[in-house]
Amino acid sequence: MNHEKPNITMQPEANIEPVSEETEEAERQENIKWEAEFAARQARMIQEEFGERIDSLGSEKMTREEFEKWEDRYRKKYEKIQTKTSMITHSINEECEIAKGAVAYADDGKLYKTIEAQAGNYFFERQTALSDAIKKSGKTEAEKEEELRQIENFVAAAHEHIQLKYMAREDILKVGVEQYEQTRVSVHNKTLKMLNYLNNMCNLYEITPFTARNFLPSDIVDKNHQTLAEQTIMHYDRHIVEKYYAIAFPDAARKAEYRFRRENGLL
Repeated sequence: MNHEKPNITMQPEANIEPVSEETEEAERQENIKWEAEFAARQARMIQEEFGERIDSLGSEKMTREEFEKWEDRYRKKYEKIQTKTSMITHSINEECEIAKGAVAYADDGKLYKTIEAQAGNYFFERQTALSDAIKKSGKTEAEKEEELRQIENFVAAAHEHIQLKYMAREDILKVGVEQYEQTRVSVHNKTLKMLNYLNNMCNLYEITPFTARNFLPSDIVDKNHQTLAEQTIMHYDRHIVEKYYAIAFPDAARKAEYRFRRENGLL
């Protein structure tokens, strides 16, 4: 029996270049970005499904229990967007590029169907919950008064913006169109910041915030240097918040609109 060893020719090892740390980091960041973008698409889908549900209800009002289930689903997706995005960038433009994926409606007229806007139905419940949490906190009376004043300030600013939105043409011409626009934008941004502040306060007190997410005021980036992505999110957020307080304060909105139509001969 032939026990000779077979003649095996050894091939040289392939010259495999090690993956650099820079390449690994780039791939990691790309994966995180994909996760953030996917969460944004999921958030948009939830918004669209919610909008269809609002349409199906017609004049009926959704129960608070059902609304909070929708809101909780949406909030979790938006929190994931923000968490993942913060891991790869602190650029407002890049954050807006990802957030664009969650924009559900291009038509401003449909923004009343968003989860954020419909949260206006529960403004007074959430105002009461925050007021109670402040009063029961261990803070000084002065600190409590200051925090309670922030709620009052938001309500006043929202009403001021409603009045500005439906200001008569004659009154606009008196103050000047440019001055009117500056005032309107300033009050709008103030309102957004106040709502964000109240949401953050709710999170600190571990109670349900007024809306599922915070909003981007238009004065955070100089108007002359805003990118298309930034303008898209600022526009979207501005009109959602307008719909929010039109729902939260329907009597004020209806009266202001009626007065506007009457004074401008539209009735």
